[in-house]
Amino acid sequence: MSASRRGTASSDVILRQSLELHRHRLGLRLALSSILPPIITVVILMLAIVPLFRGILDRNYEYQERNKLRSLVQVVMTALHDAQALIESGAIDPETAKDRTINRLRQLRYGADGTDYFWVLDVRYRMIMHPYRDDLEGRELADLIVGEAPLIRQMVDRSLAEGSAFLDYHWQWLDDAERIEPKIGYVALFEPWGWVIGTASYRQDMADAQAALYRRLLPVVALILVVVLSLGAINTLRILRGERRRQAAEDALREREEDLRLTLRSIADAVITIDIWGRVTRMNPVAEVLTGWPLAEARGRSLDEIYRLCDPDDGHPLEDPALQVLQRQEVVNPASDRILYDRNDASHRVADSAAPIMARDGAISGVILVFRDVSAQHAAREALREQEERLRQAEKLESIGRLAGGVAHDFNNQLTGIMGFAELLAGKLLADDPRHAYVDQILACARRSADLTDQLLAYARKGSYRLEVVDMHVVINELAGMLRHTIDPRIEIVSETQAPLATVYGDPGQIHNALLNLALNARDAMPDGGMVRFVTTAEPEERLRVSVIDTGPGIDPALRERIFEPFFTTKQSHKGVGMGLAAVHGIVTGMGGTIAVEDGPGGGAAFVMSLPLAEGTLRLKQPREEPPPLPPPRSTPWRIVVVDDEQPVRSSVVGILEGAGYTVTECGDGDAALATVAQVPVDLILLDLLMPRRNGADTYQALRESGITVPVLLMTGFSDQEQARSLLAAGACGLLAKPFSREDLLQAVATGLARAVEDGAST
Repeated sequence: MSASRRGTASSDVILRQSLELHRHRLGLRLALSSILPPIITVVILMLAIVPLFRGILDRNYEYQERNKLRSLVQVVMTALHDAQALIESGAIDPETAKDRTINRLRQLRYGADGTDYFWVLDVRYRMIMHPYRDDLEGRELADLIVGEAPLIRQMVDRSLAEGSAFLDYHWQWLDDAERIEPKIGYVALFEPWGWVIGTASYRQDMADAQAALYRRLLPVVALILVVVLSLGAINTLRILRGERRRQAAEDALREREEDLRLTLRSIADAVITIDIWGRVTRMNPVAEVLTGWPLAEARGRSLDEIYRLCDPDDGHPLEDPALQVLQRQEVVNPASDRILYDRNDASHRVADSAAPIMARDGAISGVILVFRDVSAQHAAREALREQEERLRQAEKLESIGRLAGGVAHDFNNQLTGIMGFAELLAGKLLADDPRHAYVDQILACARRSADLTDQLLAYARKGSYRLEVVDMHVVINELAGMLRHTIDPRIEIVSETQAPLATVYGDPGQIHNALLNLALNARDAMPDGGMVRFVTTAEPEERLRVSVIDTGPGIDPALRERIFEPFFTTKQSHKGVGMGLAAVHGIVTGMGGTIAVEDGPGGGAAFVMSLPLAEGTLRLKQPREEPPPLPPPRSTPWRIVVVDDEQPVRSSVVGILEGAGYTVTECGDGDAALATVAQVPVDLILLDLLMPRRNGADTYQALRESGITVPVLLMTGFSDQEQARSLLAAGACGLLAKPFSREDLLQAVATGLARAVEDGAST
């Protein structure tokens, strides 16, 4: 090879080496230009910020230490309140509670080395407990000065004035009596016991802990420098790969758009987004279904065209919550459901909410509206509300029923006296005495009043009835036949007995009265004629549905809640007292059924009863016996004891019986009856069931337990069916319902005395 060619080759190598060195130097300058500025900036910032940061850290550490002391004392205060609650409940006496609390506090330790503790003072400046200074316990330390001020006085006075307080003070070092160190403490007053609870930390311990923290922060500072260098290197790489990252960001944006689209399709609720001008930008499929608008047609349209809301109560248009968000720039959650009309004017009850979509700069870039169809939930809520309302009404009627029973009982007692005295008065008058007319009027008024109490007792389900298997079809057909001949001929009576089985348990007379009351109520609603239909159909769960339907004007829904209340009526005063439907309610409920008012199929009102079907066998049927003959006369008068807490009842009964030739002793309560029967010969006892202190059932049981077998005739203003049946089954000779006439009383007494003759049971 020639010398010239060797020289050219050497020049090319030198040129390539120069270019490579230049590229390395350019890269180094680029790297240094990226790394050095942030390093210099960080160093300058650290030199300026570290002192400020240290001051902030110091203050934060003391703040945390104060919070720790306060939290520890509050934990102790909670334990003291728990102990006070045990004292107030009587579970523990005060001294035991305080001793246990002191023992627990004496053992409590905390802190890194477990030497920090609590102490207890009282409001008289005495040291109650100090785990390291038992020489101070029990002493008054008001004048104890450690540092520059009376320490204990300061703690107690601050607690009394403020309830709790932080204190800066000095205290003797635990291990060195000559060493006095500053502390920060917290004390709180527990008023029920007059205790001041306190704890504290040495400031030197706090300073040592902070110094240790600073030492631990040194590696963090070094790490920050490493991070800054790394960031510089990363920044260099970012500059070199900027275009590739931009492309990756665009790809990521497209992926996020696709993810958002898939997410919206997966959400079960309807979602619509709008821009700041109120135009639709996105919709998910659920929103398309509920609004009736596909996204392709809805995009760009105003939201109020797509999402039309109305008030469910008055139908007035409502502003959608998304537009409210744009106006208020806050989340909107309407308090109640609204009605949404879709594109085809079909309605949906919806619950909705709207929230702003925030851009990176904090400005609102749009609104997201979320809503769901709650028609099914609303229907369920309405059904539950109606059920609760029916339950409330049933409880109300039950309460009124108890009141009606009590009123009827007291009223029957008064009527018994009125009728008895009237009949006694009639017995004192001559046959042609004109005053007989007044007595007859008194008795007639009393009997009408007795009919009213019978209706009250029917409502209260306290009446005395026969229970037997009754065919409702037979009762309905008989009643329909009677009504066709007795009421306005312009009213058509129709019976549609469609139920395959119509036997129920009940009192035939009461069932007849209930249906008759409903028919007469329907008649009064149709003064110009119409139709009354008796319809029976089968119901699930072995029940019979009986409907009495009229073609009158119907019943105002506002009145239906009170329609079965006693004495509630919409008729004129001379056409009723409002007890008919109340009695019907009591009769039906007493049979284990229900009754409600509904709208008739063609207008008018329908009273619908649901009754349990009978099983086909007799559940309870009291046989009707012929009255027994009067007891034979004897040489000495029959001896009777009348037991009733109502003086008018006793006086009238005694007057009637003595007028009939009986020897009568009256007693005002069960205890007096027991004492009388034990001392006086007796052939028959008339015993009231409902009395204060010892009632009739208890008195009857006491008589039998004492060996007295005298026949007992029961009297009652209303009948507890179970109690009356049990006493009759136990041997009582009869039940006399108040108010009763003279003939009823004498017949019942004669029956009882006949029982005494038959059994030989007299004392």
